[in-house]
Amino acid sequence: MPVTFSKSALALGLLLCLGQAQAASQTSPTALATTLGIPHPAVIAHRGASFDAPESTAASYKLARDLGADYLEMDLQRSKDGVLFALHDNNLQRTTDVASKFPERKDAPANQFTLAELKTLDAGSWFNAAYPDRARAAYVGLKILTLDEIIDIAQGNPLHKPGLYIETKEPKQFPGIEHDLKEKLQDRGWLSPAGSKLAKSELSVGQGKGKVVLQTFEKSSLELLQKKCPTCRRSCCCGSVKAVSSRNPKRPSRNPATRTKPLTTPGKSRKAKPNSSNGSSTPRPRARSAPALRRR
Repeated sequence: MPVTFSKSALALGLLLCLGQAQAASQTSPTALATTLGIPHPAVIAHRGASFDAPESTAASYKLARDLGADYLEMDLQRSKDGVLFALHDNNLQRTTDVASKFPERKDAPANQFTLAELKTLDAGSWFNAAYPDRARAAYVGLKILTLDEIIDIAQGNPLHKPGLYIETKEPKQFPGIEHDLKEKLQDRGWLSPAGSKLAKSELSVGQGKGKVVLQTFEKSSLELLQKKCPTCRRSCCCGSVKAVSSRNPKRPSRNPATRTKPLTTPGKSRKAKPNSSNGSSTPRPRARSAPALRRR
């Protein structure tokens, strides 16, 4: 299932979005969420439905959307030829076959590849090898996605249109990525003010005025995002909050996909409901809670 925030984790994220002055007030988490236009609790699909499908791929994001996730979360990078794409790691070895396609460049940062080169990589087969109990033939050959393609997925189900939860990944490696992001979101109709004509059109999707949430680990990037996208909700991840492994509550889980049992607390979180546009049957991922602020 798409990752679910606990109330305390969501409250922390919301406080960061509001800033220190508002955080200092005694406003309740529910009131904060209402002010921001963010569901409370919120269901954030961390790299998509990454327990049941390869992270940051079409299969993962479509499953998360059709299960009713409030947001599709992604780590944003920029290709050598200037295209924004989603990938968590700095290099491509863990989640693609770059070692066989480009053996001499297998250790190179992902941003050293053009989009055409990135699109030759298989970003799904690794998941079948790592998690054979969740393997599917359809995962073989899945591609790295551009931001445009993820937006298409978010807009692709008329029954449910999730928002976007975007992290500028290592922004110092990509000078100007904040501007590029703003231009893309604006071009696709995601920065329209609530109540405007465009905001009421089919282009404006997601969760109302909270339909886009931007986050980063870099204060300078946060300041640029505030200037470029003043209507978007923003958070700065200033530290690590460790996810707890279901097998050993005292030991943090290194990979969200390794958690195999629900970690939600009754009455503390909301589960996404299946919501498919074509009526097809999709597997329901297991529930997992995760912190608002996670390790990179």
